[in-house]
Amino acid sequence: MVPFYRCYIAEISMSELRSDRTIAAGAQRQLVVSAEFFALGVSTIFGLLGLGATAAGQAFRTWREELAYVPAAVNFIFGRHFLGILRTRS
Repeated sequence: MVPFYRCYIAEISMSELRSDRTIAAGAQRQLVVSAEFFALGVSTIFGLLGLGATAAGQAFRTWREELAYVPAAVNFIFGRHFLGILRTRS
């Protein structure tokens, strides 16, 4: 998978990558710059997702005890369905 990805980023073909001659300097530079921007983008996205999850956790901290009843209610309903007490349309 990595060779195909590298070829896509550098805009070269697999035959050019596999050939004995060296890759053009422009393609090498484009490959390195594109890989660096890709890594920066992935790091930024995951960092922002982490910040968002932390902010959501802090926002719901005051409702922690009340929100604990939600999964309990879902488990209660699923348990009744599993036992056959609560029937849904099938």
